[in-house]
Amino acid sequence: MVTRKVILKNSGILFRIFIFVALLLSLFLMSNATQSFEKFNSIHIWLFILNAISALALIVFIAWNLFVLARQRKRERLGTRLTFRLVLIFVLLSVVPVTIVYYFSIQFIYRGVDSWFDVKIEEGLENALELSRASLDVQTKDLLRKVEEAQNQLRDIPEEMASIVIADIRRDIDAAEVSLLGKNSRIIASSNEDTTSIVPRITPENNLFKVMPGQPRVDLDPIKDKGLHTRIIMAVDRGDADLEKWVITALFPVSERLNDLAERVNSASISYENLAVARRGLKSVLMLTLSLVLGVSLLSAVWGAFFAARRFVAPVRVLVSGTQAISAGDYSRQLPSVGQDELGDLVSSFNDMTRKIAQVRDEAKRSQQQAEKQRTYLETVLGHLSSGVLTINAEHIIKTGNTAAEQILSIDMMELIEKRLDRIAENYPHLETFVEVLAKRVTGIQRDWSEQIVYHGKEGKQILVCRGVPMPGGLSGRNGYVIVFDDVTEFIQAQRDSAWGEVARRLAHEIKNPLTPIQLSAERLRRKYLDKMAIEDGELLEKSTRTIVQQVDTMKEMVNAFAEYARSPQIKPQLIDIREFIDEVVCLFRGSEERVEFELDIAENVPLIPFDPGRMRQILNNLIRNAIESAGKNIKVMITAAVTSGNEYLELLISDNGDGFAEDIIAHVFDPYVTTKSKGTGLGLPIVKRIIEEHGGTIFASNCHILGGARMKIILPLAEKSQRESIG
Repeated sequence: MVTRKVILKNSGILFRIFIFVALLLSLFLMSNATQSFEKFNSIHIWLFILNAISALALIVFIAWNLFVLARQRKRERLGTRLTFRLVLIFVLLSVVPVTIVYYFSIQFIYRGVDSWFDVKIEEGLENALELSRASLDVQTKDLLRKVEEAQNQLRDIPEEMASIVIADIRRDIDAAEVSLLGKNSRIIASSNEDTTSIVPRITPENNLFKVMPGQPRVDLDPIKDKGLHTRIIMAVDRGDADLEKWVITALFPVSERLNDLAERVNSASISYENLAVARRGLKSVLMLTLSLVLGVSLLSAVWGAFFAARRFVAPVRVLVSGTQAISAGDYSRQLPSVGQDELGDLVSSFNDMTRKIAQVRDEAKRSQQQAEKQRTYLETVLGHLSSGVLTINAEHIIKTGNTAAEQILSIDMMELIEKRLDRIAENYPHLETFVEVLAKRVTGIQRDWSEQIVYHGKEGKQILVCRGVPMPGGLSGRNGYVIVFDDVTEFIQAQRDSAWGEVARRLAHEIKNPLTPIQLSAERLRRKYLDKMAIEDGELLEKSTRTIVQQVDTMKEMVNAFAEYARSPQIKPQLIDIREFIDEVVCLFRGSEERVEFELDIAENVPLIPFDPGRMRQILNNLIRNAIESAGKNIKVMITAAVTSGNEYLELLISDNGDGFAEDIIAHVFDPYVTTKSKGTGLGLPIVKRIIEEHGGTIFASNCHILGGARMKIILPLAEKSQRESIG
């Protein structure tokens, strides 16, 4: 395979040498033929054959290369489009110099052939032309003077007056036509004695604006049906180089005598051409030969363009393949050397670049992995924080938020990411106070801030402690804020419950001690003095001591309630069926309270829960009793129980159609001594809350929108497998 490539390469070199020698031989024969007509007759056939063979070989070679190039382009091979472009450019660049050489070669042929003939007749014709030129010179001097005066009149006039002045100038100098032209042959003004001629007869722009100030141009123009005319072109000296260049051109008719002389000279020239037919034929043959050489040269240029383009495109193709490898992610690709020139340097630089890119890629990959680890670590930390975290940028756009923030605020964080902070209040109206405080703080001038926010959430009153810190790199939150908040509702409630428990314990201790002596003293007074007193006084004593004993018993009940609230309840959890307990308690109330309508909705899949049976009866009795006492004549109590979506908690709802909770009471309904009953102690709901919390549950109070009264929501944890086994 390699030998075949070497043979083909050597054959191509021999072919190029043959074409080059054939072209040199053609040029040599042409040079000899111009010196002798007889020699040309003897070799012109061989000259044609040699040129024809060279041209045919080049045409076949170029056609084959075009075919190969077209096939490669159809297959979208690398470098074909660039090769085609370079071939086109090389051909276009070669046409201009070859055409110039061709033109001057024709001039050389004409002069060489003219040297073979007698030139006396031609000299006579030239003398006649010189005589006519001398006659014209006399007339031309006068015309130049007139045009000079005309351009002096035009130098200071504005462009708007040019049309009027040009018409006057034409009449004054007796010209057939006068035109004033500007840049790019723009016609400023023109006047013609022939009113039917609208467009002035002017010379091309490249000849017109070669005229310099003080160097007028004089030409003889033959005009159809009007004979020869003298054209004078003169630049107008406007005195300011910044002004647009003006040129005046004037056309004067030549006298009839000079026209007649020109016709005679033309007739003599025609006669001379008839006599030089043979010379013209030789010129045609030589021009044809030269044209063949021109064609062969152009074809050689195309062939050379293919050769040069391929050599130039080869390293470019290598570079393209390298860039494609890089775009595909292969940074280890190293290109082969293509030489010691600039393209070779480019390939070497490319290899250096790929090595550095590979190094940078590896470093970037390591940095990305490290950043990913840091991000994962940060997400893990944020995900397990008990505090809610929000980050916002300078435009108050929420960028991140953790799971605790979702749970504390009862929101879906994913739908708020990349949204403005005020969208929280739009989607979750209960957080309007929270958003207002944050918006005020992040737009203030204070850098670090802390504030307690109180609002009414979905489950009642909620207290948050918020802290804000500006992002690093900015002042006063110009780069955004990190907001951290904690739900301290239960903590504050626990503090309050602890305080109330201590109060209840002390009250129970301080009040219970004197109650027994008071009761005993009253009973002793009644036994000792009742029989000794008159009937009326005895009745008064009986009544007074009975009142004392009754009030002491009432106070003992209150003290016992204080004591029960103050001490932690003794809990003995068992696995109980909440359905059975609800049915049991409701049956008791149905038997004693016929005016009460109960509506039960207990899910079928409610499992057993770990709870103290006695405490569960106490809770249900207390809550149902409160519901009945808060309603009017037509009492309706609705009890629902179901397992939450995560199968982790039991949700128990007890609702009534009573008056519900007042807005000022609902936030403190579980505080001790808060009651709306005239005879209540205000300790029933706090004790219920204490029992539920001891069992790991929570209770919420709200108003029921369905029945219109109050609603108690209890959430209790379900028993895990290990817990069921230990209890069971």
